Amino acid sequence: MRDVVVYIHGLVPIEPRTHTPDYLSMHEGLTNYGVVLPDFSGPDVVEVELWWQAGSEVSHSGNLATAQANIG
Repeated sequence: MRDVVVYIHGLVPIEPRTHTPDYLSMHEGLTNYGVVLPDFSGPDVVEVELWWQAGSEVSHSGNLATAQANIG
């Protein structure tokens, strides 16, 4: 069986940015803690970014991005 690590960032507001540095930091932290993970740059690590302007109804996803920002 193949294990795949998936890092998902929720909805990103109007000015999206990559979260790769955040994912890499988490990956390194888990590895340093002793969790056995595949290489971050390998095919078994997947990064998912959800841009609220791309593909979703803007009114709904924009509200979710605002809610996420307020919770954060």
